Amino acid sequence: MSFFIVARLNVGCSRAISMVLTALFLVAGLATAGAASPRIHRDLQVLYTFEAGEGDVVRDRSGVGQALDLKIGDSSAVQWSDGTLNIKAATIIASDGPAKKVIDAVKRSNAISVEAWVKPHDAKQNGPARLVTLSENSNHRNFTVGQDANTYDFRLRTSSTSSNGLPSAALPKDTARTSLTHLVYTRDAKGRIEIFVDGKSRKTDTADGNMSGWDDSFRFALANELNNSRPWLGELHLVAVYSTAFSHKEVVQNYLAGPAGTTAQQLASTTSSRVTDELQTLYTFESGKGDIVRDRSGVGKPLDLKIGKSSAAQWSDGSLKIKAATIIASDAPAKKVIDAIKRSNAVSVEVWATPHDTQQAGPARLVTLSSNSSNRNFTAGQDGNTYDFRLRTSSTSHNGLPSTALPTSTARTSLTHIVYARDSKGGVKVFVDGKPRMSTKIDGDMNGWDNGFRLALGNEFDNRRPWLGDLHLVAIYSRALSASDVQKNFQAGPDGQSQTAPAVAVDHSSQLFERKVAGLLANHCLECHDTVTREGGLDLSRREVAFKGGDSGTPIVSGKADESLMWQYVDSDEMPLDRPPLSKDQKKLLKEWLDSGAKWPIEVIDPVVYVYDDLTADNWIRRLTVPEYIETVRSAVGVDISAEARELLPKDLRADGFSNTAYNLTVDLKHVESYAELATIISRRMDIEAFVSQFTKDRTLNTDNSTRKIVSAIGKWMFRGPLSAREEQNYSGIATSVASASGTFDEGMRYMVEAMLQSPRFVYRLEDQRGYGTMPVRGFELASRLSYITWGGPPDKALLKAAEASELSSDSQLRSQVERMLKDPLAIKQSERFITEWLNLNRLDNLQPNAERFPTWSPELAQDMKAETLAYFRHVVWDENRPLSDLLNAQSTFATPRLAKHYGLEPKGKTLARYDVENVKSRGGLLTQGSLLTMGGDDASMVTRGLFVLHELLRGVVKAPPPCVDTNPPPTKSGVSQRTIAETRLVNANCSGCHVRFEPLAFGLEKFNGIGFYSDKDEHGNKLREDGTILFPGSARPVNFDTSAQLMDALAKSDRVRESITWKIAQFAIGRPLGAADASILEAVHKEAMANGGTWSSTLTAIIMSDLVRTTRVQDAE
Repeated sequence: MSFFIVARLNVGCSRAISMVLTALFLVAGLATAGAASPRIHRDLQVLYTFEAGEGDVVRDRSGVGQALDLKIGDSSAVQWSDGTLNIKAATIIASDGPAKKVIDAVKRSNAISVEAWVKPHDAKQNGPARLVTLSENSNHRNFTVGQDANTYDFRLRTSSTSSNGLPSAALPKDTARTSLTHLVYTRDAKGRIEIFVDGKSRKTDTADGNMSGWDDSFRFALANELNNSRPWLGELHLVAVYSTAFSHKEVVQNYLAGPAGTTAQQLASTTSSRVTDELQTLYTFESGKGDIVRDRSGVGKPLDLKIGKSSAAQWSDGSLKIKAATIIASDAPAKKVIDAIKRSNAVSVEVWATPHDTQQAGPARLVTLSSNSSNRNFTAGQDGNTYDFRLRTSSTSHNGLPSTALPTSTARTSLTHIVYARDSKGGVKVFVDGKPRMSTKIDGDMNGWDNGFRLALGNEFDNRRPWLGDLHLVAIYSRALSASDVQKNFQAGPDGQSQTAPAVAVDHSSQLFERKVAGLLANHCLECHDTVTREGGLDLSRREVAFKGGDSGTPIVSGKADESLMWQYVDSDEMPLDRPPLSKDQKKLLKEWLDSGAKWPIEVIDPVVYVYDDLTADNWIRRLTVPEYIETVRSAVGVDISAEARELLPKDLRADGFSNTAYNLTVDLKHVESYAELATIISRRMDIEAFVSQFTKDRTLNTDNSTRKIVSAIGKWMFRGPLSAREEQNYSGIATSVASASGTFDEGMRYMVEAMLQSPRFVYRLEDQRGYGTMPVRGFELASRLSYITWGGPPDKALLKAAEASELSSDSQLRSQVERMLKDPLAIKQSERFITEWLNLNRLDNLQPNAERFPTWSPELAQDMKAETLAYFRHVVWDENRPLSDLLNAQSTFATPRLAKHYGLEPKGKTLARYDVENVKSRGGLLTQGSLLTMGGDDASMVTRGLFVLHELLRGVVKAPPPCVDTNPPPTKSGVSQRTIAETRLVNANCSGCHVRFEPLAFGLEKFNGIGFYSDKDEHGNKLREDGTILFPGSARPVNFDTSAQLMDALAKSDRVRESITWKIAQFAIGRPLGAADASILEAVHKEAMANGGTWSSTLTAIIMSDLVRTTRVQDAE
């Protein structure tokens, strides 16, 4: 019997586009609005805000580690004022001991930002006069920020600068003025420096090397050198040091916060900004006229409300007075509210209101989602001198009864803040004026909410429950607000500004570039005009050089498309060269950007970020891959079905580098038939009695109710989440039908399980797609994501228990689960699937080199190569817990005697054994292993090998060659090696534009032939080389290497390679290509992973803790 439903669902969702607010907006002179911006606290190490007001100690307010307080040497030389320390005469303000927490953090990250709000006494102080220093004396420092007359000077010690931090980075003249100034010096892990003044970038530079040589004994000081030789006079308003490089956006955020800005940690308890997480509707009544109440939530399609009788209502500043009976209602069902709450099984209703009197009853409706006086999803109302709340769940009536009523005398004729919050476990709390007034429990789920109900204020839909009074604010959330959330909204007041309003006016040109133009340039221009190729001397990949132009002059004239060479070439279809011209829409977009000012807010365009944007916009429901199906069956029912599954099920095909790419996991008739056949095999092999006994001791199918309880328990386990009432009925019907035909209990259970094994809920990883935009993933869905990412299989009982208890919404609880799961052998097995997929090791199963050229080749040798790479991966990643980048140059390998002989090693033992290759010049790292070297085919193609390095390690992009190009590699011969052939292509104008990007990446591998054998000469006697140059994407400085070992070391040390590994693991984890909408999340993921060692565990943990896994993009309703 087959219960499988064929389904291939593409749930389209709007592309999530991050609106980055940069300092360019400030350059344009656009005004700020709303409350002060919160300060950045990520990787903050010290913070001095000078609010002490007296004494000789400047307190470190960072809240990070042990406070690094500073002592004022001469108290009479300074004067405290509100949030400022005025230094009137020479003194020093220094730490008593070494600044250990700062030094350790910066050495670890190899990045730093120093921020200061200062007001110099004059523009003549020099030396430079020390604003901030981490040093010993005038000649030895880790870093210093100083004033040198009318400019500022920055010194940083790295392995490439002197112990005095020279050469320094100085700003242009006349930067230092006697007015309050915001300074930020940033240096990232790659050595790139950027200096900002008042939120604007004023200088970029580089300081290569690392900061591992920083002196651990140096102390931290303000306003002087440690030997008192470089005094500075003026006002200090704020000083902060971070162990990260700020982005332009973050600099602007701290600039907007001002010198008195609090840290984000302090802000959480003091800010008056409103909570917006999972807000669905917001009514703030600021329209002031008309008959429409606008939804100001900014979520999905606005759910505006219409006032039924305008004369019954009176607008005032930020409130709506309802003077006589009317209704204020939506025209259509409140779909976005209903979908989101059904999905989360949680709700909060918030109201700021002033009742007209305390006699209104019924209860009189403040807010209702209903159809009439007897049928509702929820209602918040006033009943005399109290408030009453009704919520429909599977455990309450259609009228939401029993209701939750507050104590008497709660409703008063004064302005009152009321919040009703019900969490996903049924816990209810009601708050009045920020204080909890009642807690109770309402069991059940809200899946039965009526999708046709509308939202209304001030009355019921049958006009029988009018409420009179002033409405100041109404908000609905699809989660339970916490006590701190409620307090925050209460502190914000009835006119509190939602954080959805931008703090800075949005610059249209910058927005166009980030959303559209950067991708257009990446996909249509950078093939010829990036740092590598620079056709016509033009590099459009980097902001600082793009506007300088190339041989033909400046390509971009801001605000004037018609005068821009870029537009002229594109409009005439002269560019892109040898490629299809831009479409009309693309041209229109480019011209609009140029005419609007040609703002370019990002430093470097990374082409790979934009390659897959069309595929990342959709959220594809994921079928289990064959390995996932096998593991799911084994975990769920204890049957090993691997042999039969691999034989019967169609193979999963690779797409974008992996076979678990969701959009490629289609289902055809062969799948349907195979799942049915496999379900029968599995059910017959099961010990059904033992299986069912895990869930119930009952052995009868006497009543529908008893059967449903058994079905509910088994279904939750099989489907990795609870069954709906309809599913319970359907599967119970199978079991009871067997019983009614005189079948046994075991037979009934067996047929029911067989049906479940064919259900879409078993073979797909289904998720609720109701809601709008980006929604949080919770409970059982998050548990499934976590288990399939970490184990390649379903959640265990502990994880399902945590999901049911809503524990996975907690960062600490989620992290704890990840740590637990990574200790399971299934985590190792899943990581091996990743490396097998990433490196396409399964291609070795079918590899057949030319037998005449390679007589020593055998299928067994191929399997030895595959086993080598997997054993090497396990050893480096799991046994030694090393950074993933060490896979590229770790000095060991594993080989059978057969493979050892092939490599020229002295065989040992009879099976796979570990070999130290530190003194073996030909081996060491993944790229020197036969499993990867064989990818180049019999001729060891430099094209294939180079493309692998480009795509898989450097995340580089190169387009397919034009159709007319012959891609068959020419054979080698005497006097012509593979490198000779490659170098010929590199000087050929028709080939070099693309081949220069990837073929040189394989030069270091020339001494390895098509089956990974190492020699100094090829079969024709040509002398082989292994020297070359590698240019990492995003860098303008090439790296030279003389040997393959040096190439491996360069790759292992490359930040780009490390980032690429993070991206690859993330792609494998979430089962789809990554695009521009993911870039900022991945940047944060990578930073967290590197801060924790760059290991498999730290990287996977960072991915799971990020929004890549904890949120989903759902389809917006039309």
